[in-house]
Amino acid sequence: MLLHAGSPLEIAYERKGDRIVLQSGDRTFEGDVSRDGSWLEVRSKGGATRCAVARGGRRIWVSCEGRTYVLEEERPETAAKGAASADELRAP
Repeated sequence: MLLHAGSPLEIAYERKGDRIVLQSGDRTFEGDVSRDGSWLEVRSKGGATRCAVARGGRRIWVSCEGRTYVLEEERPETAAKGAASADELRAP
């Protein structure tokens, strides 16, 4: 699951080779994706968009069309391992 500003993004995606299908609610987006270093180019019927993508730990920075988004991956296995027990104190 991906989070943006602490809120879950309701996005499902499927990648088929160079093709990606995104589903958000009743909206669907399909496009072809190519990668050039830290750049992703997404081509669809509506045109092409080039985005810079960088990853660090659980964070993903996406800069696209003048806007930057910081997404955070929530991994269930990490959350389960990182959960503190009732008699344990953990630093943030």
